[in-house]
Amino acid sequence: MEKDINDALNEILGEKSSNGEKVLEDTTSVQVKNPTARKTGEQMEVLLMRKTSCLSQPNSDEEDAGAASDTELISPRSRVSSFNRIGESDEELSNRHTTLRYRRRRGGVWRQVRQTDTIRRDDEDELEVDVKEELSGETGIITTTYEARWKVLKYEHLPEWLQDNEFLRHGHRPPMPSFSDCFKSVLSLHTETGNIWTHLLGCIAFFILAIWFFTRPENHIQLQEKIVFSFFFVGAVLCLGLSFAFHTLSCHSINIGRLFCKLDYMGISLLIVGSFIPWIYYGFYCRREPKITYIAMVCVLGVG
Repeated sequence: MEKDINDALNEILGEKSSNGEKVLEDTTSVQVKNPTARKTGEQMEVLLMRKTSCLSQPNSDEEDAGAASDTELISPRSRVSSFNRIGESDEELSNRHTTLRYRRRRGGVWRQVRQTDTIRRDDEDELEVDVKEELSGETGIITTTYEARWKVLKYEHLPEWLQDNEFLRHGHRPPMPSFSDCFKSVLSLHTETGNIWTHLLGCIAFFILAIWFFTRPENHIQLQEKIVFSFFFVGAVLCLGLSFAFHTLSCHSINIGRLFCKLDYMGISLLIVGSFIPWIYYGFYCRREPKITYIAMVCVLGVG
């Protein structure tokens, strides 16, 4: 399976080098998810990271000058000639970012998806690749980074430590042992999208409200009341912030998932304690001893 994917990616990304460039570095890391995808009919999952560094040489053959398709743009020969022209015209254009999408029917060959190809068939595999190119004007080295994006999984294809809700059958994130990839998934649609954004927006809202509350003048809100409500605001911000972190990083690894799950519950406990303190303060406003007793008891039980 991995050999099949490697062969396909080599064909897509243009493995052959031209006479106009010298390959200095070429590293590729490919990981295939759901190796039984073809048998079950499910979507194949491919994670790709590839980085190449090439030394561009002056090329007198400008026969491929002019417009080029996205597929041609990522071929080595086209990169050299196009970057040579870029260097002559505008240094600021030496960085380029292209997003390419490929599909293949089972048993067929990979083909580039055009704008008119909007619907993917059930028997087609799909691969989306980010291509980033940077040209160093001083050394003439072209550094190209390819990054294939992950696709959401079905419940049956998740590892056991991610199977926490059997009623959510589709749209799960695969394991992503990278903090940057986990936080990038915040902008994608999956089973944790709602949890992530509701906690993130709530955390930001309470943080802004806390700043407004604590900056009120003394004749509006007394210092003692600010101290009392500080427990509530700190608990709310920590609870929502830690929950946001947990739902974002839960797919990182089993150890990171367990760690942030504990922090999530800790944040919930802090919010419960912080919510009790204000109403105990006002509920026993004129009775000092019961007020102090109940606040101390809630804090001890909450922390414990």
